[in-house]
Amino acid sequence: MADKEKVLKGLENCAIKQSCLGCPYCKGNATCQDDMAKDALELLKERLEPVEPHMVIAGSEAEWQTWWYKCGACSGQVNPGDKYCWHCGRALKWE
Repeated sequence: MADKEKVLKGLENCAIKQSCLGCPYCKGNATCQDDMAKDALELLKERLEPVEPHMVIAGSEAEWQTWWYKCGACSGQVNPGDKYCWHCGRALKWE
């Protein structure tokens, strides 16, 4: 899995500073930008993949019981039928 901090540092060096000094991808050859682009693409694809919400049940069936759904990525509470998580923005995949 790609390292988000490494990608951000590489993009900052290339796009903003326009320098290889301190870039985690710089190897002294022309493939550093290709490697960075592949890692950035991997992070973006991972972020765009929908996640399945999970049902949480609290209480005992004998006395009382309540339930809700949480996001499969960040565990934030979501409502049935939500298309996106209110907390992290990930797309939700309801079965």
